[in-house]
Amino acid sequence: MLPDDPFGTAGLRRSVLDAWAASPARFREDANAEEDYALGGYRDRVVVELAQNAADAALALRPLAGHAASALFAFGLANASLFSACILPLATAYFVCEGLGLESGIDKRVEEAPTFYWLYTGLIVVGALAVVILREQMQVPFILLSQVVNGIMLPFVLIFMLRLSNREDLMGSYKNTRVFNTIAWVTCVTMIFLTVVFLGSLMFPHLSA
Repeated sequence: MLPDDPFGTAGLRRSVLDAWAASPARFREDANAEEDYALGGYRDRVVVELAQNAADAALALRPLAGHAASALFAFGLANASLFSACILPLATAYFVCEGLGLESGIDKRVEEAPTFYWLYTGLIVVGALAVVILREQMQVPFILLSQVVNGIMLPFVLIFMLRLSNREDLMGSYKNTRVFNTIAWVTCVTMIFLTVVFLGSLMFPHLSA
């Protein structure tokens, strides 16, 4: 006669429940995996992987922060987000206005630098609306897309920076040296090559297979 539990499912169930009780992040990872599998075979696997990586990072802090690791990691993410929401629009407003020869600076009044303040405020509002309007599944692809665009634009920015840093009328005695220029241009050419390879892999995926 067969025993009541020939495959030991009760022990397996107990070990899984104990693992979930010991690590809420582990339970959330497993729940995300099951939900994504049910919805479409992990079609949103990027979101899940990012969530799991964040959970792993929080768990890595447990030896230092104890049970407050998750709260500490969440506070760090919130702090970084708030700083980014304030600093990045401000830096962008500075760069755009200085590039166009317009007045800029938080020490100036709105009447003195209207474009600067409108641009700074508009960027904050657009970012806030994106967070409110876009679903969570759409926010992560937008973040990844912005990083991809940033990587593609970086070589062009480097070229302009190198040209400006080699102008003696602007830099004076701080003009780039020959050694620094060699290192900088090698880095720039490498970045351009990697960007071309990346774009080629996107446009012709069969070549990278």
